[in-house]
Amino acid sequence: MLRYKAVYLILCVASGFLQCETTEAVKCSVNLTEASITQKSILLRLITPGEACNFSVSPDDGRSDTDCESDGEYRQKFKCEIKDLEPGTVYHLGIISKTDGERANVSLQTEPQEPASLNALPDVGGAGLRVSWLRSPGWVDWYDLTLRDVVTGESQSTRVMGTAAPQSGFTALTPGTAYTLSLAAIAGNKTSKAVTATAATAPSAVRGLQLSQSSNSLGVSWQQGPGRVERFRLLLRDYDSLIRNVSLESSVTSYSLNNLIPGHLYNVTVVTEAAGQQTSLSKQERTAPVAVSDLKLLNNGSRDTLQAVWTRASGDVDAYLVALSAPGSPPQERTLPAGASHALFGSLTPGRVYQVSVRSRSGERSAETQASGRTVPDSVGQLAMVGLAEQGALKMTWAAPRGVWENYRILLFNGSLPLVNRTVGKSVREYTFSGMSLVPGRLYKAAVTVESGSLASTSYCQGRIAPRPVQQLHIRHADETSLSAMWSHTASEWDGHTVLLKFQGKQVAERHLSRDMRECTFNVLTPGRQFTIEVVTKSGNLSSSASVTGRTLPAEVKRLSVVNQGRTDSLQTNWERAAGHIDSYRLLLVHDSIIIKNESVPADTTAYHFHSLKPGALYRVVVTTVSGGLASRQTVAEGRTVPAAVGEVTVSNNGRTDFLSVSWRPAQGDVDSYLVTLRDREKVVHTLAVSKSSPECVFNSLVSGRLYNISITSRSGQYENHTVVQERTQPSSVQNPTAIHSARDDYLRVYWRHAAGDFDYYQVVIKHNNIFHQNKTVPKSQNECVFTSLVPGRLYTVIVSTWSGKYESSVSTDGRTFPATVRNLALAERGTEDLRVTWASAPGDVDHYEVQLLFSDMKVFPPTTVSNTAGECRLSNLTPGRLYKIVVSTFSGPNQRAQFIEGRTVPSKVKNIHVSNNGQSTSLKINWTPGLGDVDSYSVSLSQGGRLLETRPVPKHVNELVFQNLQPGQQYSVMVQSISGILINNNTASGRTVPSSVTALQVDNKHTTSSLVATWRAATGVSDGYLLQLLDERNVLVTNSSEPAGATQHRFDHLTAGKKYRLRVQTVSGGIHSEGAVAEGRTRPAAVSDLAVKANTTSSLTFSWASSEGEFEAYDIYLYNSDDTLKDRRHGELSTRDCMFRGLQPGTRYKVVVLTRSGEQTNDSSIWARTVPAPVTALQAQNRNRTDSLWVSWERPIGELSGYLVSLYNPDGSQQAEQQLQAELKEHVFQGLVPGRLYSVVILTRSEELVNTATTVGRTAPKPPTSVSFAGVTNTSLEITWSAPAGTDYDDFDLQWAPQDHLSVFNPYHTRSSGSRILRGLYPGRLYNFSVRTVSGGGAKGGAPTYSLPIYKSIRTRPERIQHIHCRPQSSTAISCSWSPPESDYDSYTIECLHQDSRTLVYSRRTGRDSTLYNIAQLEPHKRYTISIKVISDSMTSEAAEDSVVTMIDRPPLPPLTTRVSEKAVRITKSSIFFKFNCSWFSDVNGAVKFFTVIVAESDDSENQQPDQQHPLPSYLEYKVNSSIKAYQTAYFPSRCAENPDSSGQGFEINLGTGMDTLGGRCDPDQSQDQDQNQNQGPFCDGPLKPKTAYRLSVRAFTQLFDDEQREFAQPLYTDTYLSLPW
Repeated sequence: MLRYKAVYLILCVASGFLQCETTEAVKCSVNLTEASITQKSILLRLITPGEACNFSVSPDDGRSDTDCESDGEYRQKFKCEIKDLEPGTVYHLGIISKTDGERANVSLQTEPQEPASLNALPDVGGAGLRVSWLRSPGWVDWYDLTLRDVVTGESQSTRVMGTAAPQSGFTALTPGTAYTLSLAAIAGNKTSKAVTATAATAPSAVRGLQLSQSSNSLGVSWQQGPGRVERFRLLLRDYDSLIRNVSLESSVTSYSLNNLIPGHLYNVTVVTEAAGQQTSLSKQERTAPVAVSDLKLLNNGSRDTLQAVWTRASGDVDAYLVALSAPGSPPQERTLPAGASHALFGSLTPGRVYQVSVRSRSGERSAETQASGRTVPDSVGQLAMVGLAEQGALKMTWAAPRGVWENYRILLFNGSLPLVNRTVGKSVREYTFSGMSLVPGRLYKAAVTVESGSLASTSYCQGRIAPRPVQQLHIRHADETSLSAMWSHTASEWDGHTVLLKFQGKQVAERHLSRDMRECTFNVLTPGRQFTIEVVTKSGNLSSSASVTGRTLPAEVKRLSVVNQGRTDSLQTNWERAAGHIDSYRLLLVHDSIIIKNESVPADTTAYHFHSLKPGALYRVVVTTVSGGLASRQTVAEGRTVPAAVGEVTVSNNGRTDFLSVSWRPAQGDVDSYLVTLRDREKVVHTLAVSKSSPECVFNSLVSGRLYNISITSRSGQYENHTVVQERTQPSSVQNPTAIHSARDDYLRVYWRHAAGDFDYYQVVIKHNNIFHQNKTVPKSQNECVFTSLVPGRLYTVIVSTWSGKYESSVSTDGRTFPATVRNLALAERGTEDLRVTWASAPGDVDHYEVQLLFSDMKVFPPTTVSNTAGECRLSNLTPGRLYKIVVSTFSGPNQRAQFIEGRTVPSKVKNIHVSNNGQSTSLKINWTPGLGDVDSYSVSLSQGGRLLETRPVPKHVNELVFQNLQPGQQYSVMVQSISGILINNNTASGRTVPSSVTALQVDNKHTTSSLVATWRAATGVSDGYLLQLLDERNVLVTNSSEPAGATQHRFDHLTAGKKYRLRVQTVSGGIHSEGAVAEGRTRPAAVSDLAVKANTTSSLTFSWASSEGEFEAYDIYLYNSDDTLKDRRHGELSTRDCMFRGLQPGTRYKVVVLTRSGEQTNDSSIWARTVPAPVTALQAQNRNRTDSLWVSWERPIGELSGYLVSLYNPDGSQQAEQQLQAELKEHVFQGLVPGRLYSVVILTRSEELVNTATTVGRTAPKPPTSVSFAGVTNTSLEITWSAPAGTDYDDFDLQWAPQDHLSVFNPYHTRSSGSRILRGLYPGRLYNFSVRTVSGGGAKGGAPTYSLPIYKSIRTRPERIQHIHCRPQSSTAISCSWSPPESDYDSYTIECLHQDSRTLVYSRRTGRDSTLYNIAQLEPHKRYTISIKVISDSMTSEAAEDSVVTMIDRPPLPPLTTRVSEKAVRITKSSIFFKFNCSWFSDVNGAVKFFTVIVAESDDSENQQPDQQHPLPSYLEYKVNSSIKAYQTAYFPSRCAENPDSSGQGFEINLGTGMDTLGGRCDPDQSQDQDQNQNQGPFCDGPLKPKTAYRLSVRAFTQLFDDEQREFAQPLYTDTYLSLPW
């Protein structure tokens, strides 16, 4: 099926596809949008902006043209399909418009076709493949051959030229590997689909075959050879007979052959199988004799003897050589017969490790077994421990033991709880327990254990730290006769306290308190005396103390009094002496809660006088007795000073007739209030009480003008002070004063109504601008007066005053005289829209003038107001030619007087006079716009050169006129006159007739690129000259010029080459232009400049040029062969600056001609150029698995060549080698190179003066590492190291492993070239096979890496230790252990049982990998054993997991107080309690907990205690019917805690009182008490609890309750938790 490939192009952007574009908007230009390409066809899709277009495609290979057809419903879209093409061939297609000849070129290449077949055969005797195939039809540049490893997916490729032989090969492949080959054809940038085939190489034999012998087995190990392996086959032969034939996986590199005869000769063969082929390698080895087994070196509890015991070796043994040795001691050797099985050694050093070896000798070979043992170490001497109270520590000292030991173990116990378990060096002779919050006063037990290996000797001692003194000791309370001390307890233990009271060092009293007391009080003490209280804390024979000082309060004074003695600024104080001890008295004088004075007086003082006090102030005197810095309770008394009199009294009537305001400066000091009294002579008129915050008052409703007496009294408490003053009220003013002018301009009359109250006379004053003009005094019986000789129109102020004593009351009014008229009113100036009137000022005062304009006695505008200083007024915006009346009025205040005059405005001029020739040369038309206003008629006059030619009258409704028979191009003047009454107004304008145009206009370029010449015939009539305008095609002015009237031609220079111009010539007369005469012309286009070769390649030439000066339409580019025949042609648009010709012959000389077109004008430029020779192809540099050579090969390029220059460069750029070669050679070898080094190869192709270069890189193969080793092997990590090869460039090492687990690789040296790696994340117990190769290249240096041959090594990790081991006594002679299996590859477990003290092995077995529970029987009763379990994986053993247990079942250990039913974990209802507990509450160290029961006690006691140690307790039914029973138990329920090795978190949910089945179910009152009922439950059940009753709960755990026959033991073993707190 054909495959289409869509290519989307943008014209003139895609490089080299299209060379031109038609820029005309309406032409059928080509826009190629898509190209779909197959092996034998091309489908083009295009759009065009033109209408009614048709296209065809013309190939360049001589084929007939292919027509295009419309694509869809749009007429501008077309598709063109060219069929029957050759695969992989480049076609140059021309897309031509049949409508207008527009053309676009495109070059496309068809898809190449894949080869028909592919064959691959292996090389004989080598790890290579030979490949051949059939050629593809059509054109192929290259064949891309890829070899891919089927397993890893790694691939390598090679390229073969399409013209070369269809064959290739691969060498240095991986042996035993299946490969897939794929072959694809490449043409240009297109690739065909691939054809595939498969092949395989033969495996290689194993390397490094090694045999390791034992007494009954042979261990075989090898390294896998290079390449891949499917499986190994291991053959074991005895002489010529085949004994074993074992098939192994490819990952196995070792195997053990067991159950062999000791000392026998065997032949071992390892066969490698892969890809259906085999290779083998053989070797011989002999087994070794058998050594003794179960060798042990036992001390049997002795400090100076050891006994070696063993089991005799199987097979033949001549004798046993037994040797005992230790560092620093002489060895002891003994030779024993073959039947011996033990040896005893004495006089040994305590605690020393000894090595024993037993060698089984048989013939020339021997087998040795070793064991070690240690004597019991000696114990320390002189052990003692003392307390360090200041440091809060205990110090222990001892003397060193005899013999050898490794260290001391220091233990500190708080009762049975260990606090410290620490190991110290053997040189230590003392140890201090510090920094661990030891409780002072508590008795501690310490132990020093001498450790030597797993053996130890222990000694004990006791000691305590002195108890801490009490903390925060302070005086809690003190009064006049008692002291109370209080303290807090420290983190100590003590027996009790003794409290001592001392005065001046002598003991006064003593108290003995219990340990819980925190307070002590001493009574009946002397006031004011200082005492010391000391608290002594006792613990055993040690004690500590703390003290505090306190003082009793002094007594207060009696009978305190305060008096003022009639003074305003002092007080006298007196009191009686206080009882007890007194140092001094402190006196405080307080006023308004502020201490004014603070005085201290001697103890013998009983009176004090306070000076400089505030008058009238209330003071408080506080007297305090002081003793030893303490003050007694306060004694307080009060007293007040006499108040001061007021000052600066001010009385004012404030201008009011019935009012007096009194104010004063407040009296000094404190005042409670003021009393103000108003008297008229001796009669009291008013009395007012005034607060102290407002030192003023007001008296109203008084008689105007009357004199009053005022008295002000200051009051403070019961004390007063007085001040007296006098003042008069304001007299009343007259009422309704009035001033009138009586229509006279120099007269005013004033009158009023009489004033009320008391007064003496009237006074009348007239003034203007605060200047008094006249003054008259009027008796109080009259009420008017007259003023004359005043100024006209003036506003006067008249003041009428009423006098009473020194006070007066005035009232004023205004009066104005009548104003006068203006003088000399006249019309001074007139205009078309304004009139100006003038006048002389009116006498007297004038506020302003008002001018009013009337027409036909009607107001034209609002009145115009002018200032009183103005003497004229201009009236604007009037109607021209109209008669008006002007009235001028004088204003003064509200009064006015008028004067008037008549006047007419001038008529307005006509507007917008327009003199137009209307394009005519013999007439002028005059029209205008009438002016504003009134007009009677018009008069129009025509004149020329100052001479009047004609005058015509025109009615007022006509506004245009035409004058005929005028001269062309002549200037005329026109005047239009407006007439209104006797007044006229003129306006003028001018106009000119149109001049005539020139004729016979022509434009010619005279064969130049920058000039045009214009000629014409002169115009008739009057003219000033000619205006010439040169325009471009867009009518944009390029240049203009003028010529005098007699000129008939003009030359335009400096024009743009190739540009089309338009010339317009106009006749000019007085600025008027005639109709223009027009002609067109074009300059010749310029040729291109700077034509040069921009780029040349092997098959193309690119030319560039600078754009032609001026304007042009397009370029035509022609390429000619050296014989001047046309090779190719291109069409370029305006923006084209370069052009590329493709498909040229390398090294050929060509000529290019660039033709510039502008309209019908052309110009050209040309240059010669040559193509570049082609570079070599298929250039490769291969090492062919050689460390010192590189093979360089290539294919000869097309075109002409002179030869090659082949150069080899080192990585630093220096040249390694260089060789000149002939053109017919295709390969060259460089030898003597450095292994692993990356070289650069440069081949220079020469063709005359031009060259071309091809480069590649190649790397020689590196040398492999020389050795591999392992270190630091753990269960999950190891370190692998190898030796780097010498004389090799390398960058890294490739580390691989199998199985391919996800591991973390760490480079400890942080350099890629280091020969060590740390691997983490290995699976415990797993066998790993590692391979290491040297890597050269790749990484940050780039380039394909090369690898050396690998080297191999295998290792197995240690298995993981087991988790959660738990052992418990099964019986008095058996132990049961359980554990969780490890996360590891493993085969089995080794279980050992040892005496814990002597570390003597008493039991050892290996069990299968599926075991997680194991029982050890036949042990000694009441012995402590250590159980050790190790995980086995082949020959690797894990660390041991240990647990200790005693072969004795006993009561469970007592849980701590904190392990009990807590109120935080319960839910309580009226009749039930819900709580939880788990297996972790009880330890199974004394045996597995088998059963539980819940104990319920009715109690509200909070004491920490356990239930009664009675079994069994009463049942619920007995508790229910017998009120004397306060505790009962539920039924027994199994624990199941021993079923899981990690069962500490297993929990139980108990809902007590709900009839829970676990607790025995519901209780039946009629339930039989028959003893035959179930023994597990008996009479026990779970009944409801009593409401509102306090209960305490406990859980009882049993390690022994029923025997195997479910019979209850007579004395079961159990332990109870502490009872919970009551609920």
